[in-house]
Amino acid sequence: MIKKNNQLSSDLQQLTTGFPSATLEIADCVQRIMLITKNWNLDISMYTQKMLRNITMSEWTVLGYIFKNSQASMHELARYTYVSMPSMTETIAKLQKADLIKRCHDKNDRRKIFIRLTSKGKKLMEVLQKKHLTVLNNLLHNFNKNETRKLLDLLQNLLHRLEHNSSRETDAG
Repeated sequence: MIKKNNQLSSDLQQLTTGFPSATLEIADCVQRIMLITKNWNLDISMYTQKMLRNITMSEWTVLGYIFKNSQASMHELARYTYVSMPSMTETIAKLQKADLIKRCHDKNDRRKIFIRLTSKGKKLMEVLQKKHLTVLNNLLHNFNKNETRKLLDLLQNLLHRLEHNSSRETDAG
């Protein structure tokens, strides 16, 4: 455990003036959690590791959304990932070139195109989803049901507020 330094540099004191002390502590915790977890060995195959090196966070999010919902329209994916349609078109093209997704026409309306995972994309997501859930389960196993529920409620509340603020900024822009 790293010893907590209660002395803030004068530069940091100036930057944090007007913010509650909890804001700085939360920012520090989030940053340290990201540093700790980014290098975890998820015990995945070399093939999967190679695939992951070429996948951005946005692409991972798109693959995850499709995996969860079995298919999605381009508009759904752009809204979900908070990117423009041209950016989503680039993302889909890259994932399609990697043979992770495919474009499928709606049977009732050929003008509608849905994005689905290929068998290669499904296999990748099955491996990654299982590892992801294992890591989260290992993180949460010492929490009791009430603590887990409270954490989930807080995270959902934070997500709701972020989405609300994001939609207001998009509407104003």
